[in-house]
Amino acid sequence: MNQSFSEYTRRDWVIAVLLTIFILLLVGMQLTPGIPMWVGDAAAYLSEGIAISNGTLEEQTAINCIMHPSPLPEEVHENRLVYVWGYPLLLSLVHQMVGFDMVNYSSIIFYKLPSLLAFSLMAGVLFLFYRRFFEEKLAVFLTLIFCAGSNIFLQVDTLLVDIFFLFIALLSLWLAECFFADLEKPISTGKKALLIVCLAISMWFTNQTRLNGSTVVLIILLSHILRLVERKAKLSIRLLWVHLCPYAIYLILNVLSEWILFPATPNVSDIGSITLSQFFTNCHYYLDKTCEYLNDLAGKIGLFPIPLLFLLVGFFKTGFRLRNLPYTVLLAGTYGVLVLLPYVQGLRYLYNVLPILVLYTAWGGQAVFQWLLSRKAVSPVLLRKGIAVAAAILLLLVYFPVLQSCVLNITGSQDPADGDVYSKEAVEIYHYIQDNTEPDAVIAFMRPRLLYLNTGRISFAPNVNHHKLEDADFFLDSDVPPFAEFSPTEEERAALEVAYQNKTFTLYKLQK
Repeated sequence: MNQSFSEYTRRDWVIAVLLTIFILLLVGMQLTPGIPMWVGDAAAYLSEGIAISNGTLEEQTAINCIMHPSPLPEEVHENRLVYVWGYPLLLSLVHQMVGFDMVNYSSIIFYKLPSLLAFSLMAGVLFLFYRRFFEEKLAVFLTLIFCAGSNIFLQVDTLLVDIFFLFIALLSLWLAECFFADLEKPISTGKKALLIVCLAISMWFTNQTRLNGSTVVLIILLSHILRLVERKAKLSIRLLWVHLCPYAIYLILNVLSEWILFPATPNVSDIGSITLSQFFTNCHYYLDKTCEYLNDLAGKIGLFPIPLLFLLVGFFKTGFRLRNLPYTVLLAGTYGVLVLLPYVQGLRYLYNVLPILVLYTAWGGQAVFQWLLSRKAVSPVLLRKGIAVAAAILLLLVYFPVLQSCVLNITGSQDPADGDVYSKEAVEIYHYIQDNTEPDAVIAFMRPRLLYLNTGRISFAPNVNHHKLEDADFFLDSDVPPFAEFSPTEEERAALEVAYQNKTFTLYKLQK
């Protein structure tokens, strides 16, 4: 395959558009009016987006330091913590259009649109990416399985950055593949310039969307160098400029944007700050997550050993070829960094390499298929028909519950569920805090960034980053997970007076 950008057929583009529309409708019907998980990162990105929109980003970086719910990175200086702002920049555009409703919280659904569009576009880009390696039907199958086979699309509803990062990282890898291929083709200068600019912008936004976005850029650079080595290319000054142009534009965009909005605070100091026991625990954790992901791709019926076998075959058979080596480095490097971190983050930190896992799994499946044909153990016609039937059954297994949940979501209650960030009880406590506490009141709470977003009151997690319960004016408590991570001592409880209570939350006033 390995066609250039200009060699995609009209049929390829039509299929990519249809897949994008299909996934847009499918995931759009899954959206809820609230946020189903109490994950503070979502609030951090949204608060930063609102600050960019209001022109108060510098003040927000100081507030971020107070509210950060885990130990601050060593790289934090001058009480300024800057979260990567690529995704918040998009959320700031939403804020410019719809604001942020702190009465009914009806605007939350609009802030999910960037992730919804990103995931939908990702489906089209993923097909075009896989089309470079496989024939059309297999590329469509892999795209459909990837989009729904692991419930990744449900993350669109959480407002986290991971869905957008998956899209922008994949877009960068695909545009890079097209750029490398088009360098060998006699295409027009205008088309080549457009591809160069798109690649540079995509790499820039990848770098500004997640702290590990720069690794995707480095992988693209490594892939570029290996392609030149493979071709034994001889570069004139004119050709050298064409090769360097995407990286030059990328660097210029980074310098200018960070001059305007501040560079994100790195957290390299976290890497390696673990014990040997934690290292082995992390290895087991991410192996388990990978097997769980493969089982989801196989319809959640316990067939994960088969895709795991395919993955291992594909990895060792094709992963060390010169052209595929950068993908192997990205895969191994991502896992390597994750097992060295002092915390785990589920599957979401692996999202940007999951397309590579599926790519190697498909290559492994092809290798096993060719081996079976060479052994002449089964008729080629029967084998192909059997694979087609198995693929159809697998798609039914994966998509039936998805379609079922679409119907239930549309026909069911439109009110946020119990335990949602915007459940009835949560909104009650937000309104009480807005109406009955001073604007400069400080509230201790285990999800401080979410409380700040929804009430405008500064909050901190007690016993984190030298914050003590006694430093707050109020303490918001709940015996429902995930809030039961902190329990006041008897001495601390003696200074608490109930200010407001409902069936989920209790707001205490500290007696000083």
